[in-house]
Amino acid sequence: MINVCFVILHYLALNDTIECVESILNNVNYNNYSIVIVDNNSPDSSGKHLKEIYLDNNDIEVILSNENLGFAKGNNLGFIYAKERLNSDFVILINNDTIIEQSNFIDLVIETFNRTHYYVLGPDIVSTKDKCHQNPNLIRLNGLQKKEVKSLIRQIDFLYIKTYLKYITHSQKLITALKNMLGIYCTTIVNQNKYINKELENIQLHGACIILSPLYLEGFDYAFFPETYMYMEEDILYYICKKNNFKTVYNPSIKILHKEDSSTNLIMNSPIKKSLFILKHSRHSARILYNIMNKG
Repeated sequence: MINVCFVILHYLALNDTIECVESILNNVNYNNYSIVIVDNNSPDSSGKHLKEIYLDNNDIEVILSNENLGFAKGNNLGFIYAKERLNSDFVILINNDTIIEQSNFIDLVIETFNRTHYYVLGPDIVSTKDKCHQNPNLIRLNGLQKKEVKSLIRQIDFLYIKTYLKYITHSQKLITALKNMLGIYCTTIVNQNKYINKELENIQLHGACIILSPLYLEGFDYAFFPETYMYMEEDILYYICKKNNFKTVYNPSIKILHKEDSSTNLIMNSPIKKSLFILKHSRHSARILYNIMNKG
């Protein structure tokens, strides 16, 4: 039977992670799946608490990282464990602030692969805040061009300086502007019928849920390009797929709920600090993407 593994990256937000895990255990109807939780060195010992909670469940493994690896490397730690230790055929990377309610979630993942032979699959991701849809990403539908990445780096540099010098006081508005600029946003109601209800191929997918097929596992030893810390992982993933003619698929019949930013909000209650955090790591990731593009 096909072996499927969910990888959940955990940091501080204990209740969210538990809710995410329980949504899988209570709803997903499939006989051969496992769950790997990667604790990104949470300072509140919540990772150890998760290990205690699921100690007697043989289908759940909690990995305690000795350092905060960030989003890409943290997910990669779980990916490598799933691939090499669990011999998984499919790896489903989901944020810890997501909820799965579909009983046939895995069946649809496998059916879509048998039909389309995708490398990377993305579901319909629905925000629990306002019910908007995060796949497909209309701004990033076909990824970024090299000149757009260069322009994005300039914009981030400019905003970082202004924010650091506290010229921007309405930082909550800045966070919204940043998310729009970086493509971290929801599909608008106007475009819903045109995009979200149609299966699409070879588009960029949202990073809150990335499903990697046997074709991807065969060719890569990482899920996300390992040099970023946070943000734009899906931009780099899409560029790599596009460059190598690896098919990506969005399937609206597969659904997942997303609460958004739970871990980030726990450690940064100041809009200024959150803005600087987003800008700092987005700038680093954008430069990595630009360097990858330069190498051809």
